[in-house]
Amino acid sequence: MLFNGIKGPLSENQLEASQAEMETMTNQLRSDNMDGMADMMEKISAMTAYSNESFYTIYMLNILTFLLGLFGAILMWQGRKIGFHLYIIYNIVAILTIYAVVPVNEVPSFITIFNVIISAVFIFMYSRNLHWMK
Repeated sequence: MLFNGIKGPLSENQLEASQAEMETMTNQLRSDNMDGMADMMEKISAMTAYSNESFYTIYMLNILTFLLGLFGAILMWQGRKIGFHLYIIYNIVAILTIYAVVPVNEVPSFITIFNVIISAVFIFMYSRNLHWMK
């Protein structure tokens, strides 16, 4: 995460090369009658462009979100219930962060669904230990 911030956003040439590669894959998927996957690739390509335009905004949001999750985890480790609640907020913010810079219709639904499932699993596992927290 830190290295990406130092490296910075993609240059215009790098972004164009990435978009061209995605377009090639999209065309191949369409020729193989995999329109659903091709649509997803188009959304990922658009999401990449939006994220690159707002690189530092999303980078700072991700750092702040990470720090919130880390702080919540430390508090849970210390046996404080407030850490669990901060961890839940962290998961919600982490899922929604991409929507701060990318329009809702450009984010592939599988990304959101996958993130919600992973977050729910970890929240459930941590909730099993709430009885010993103060």
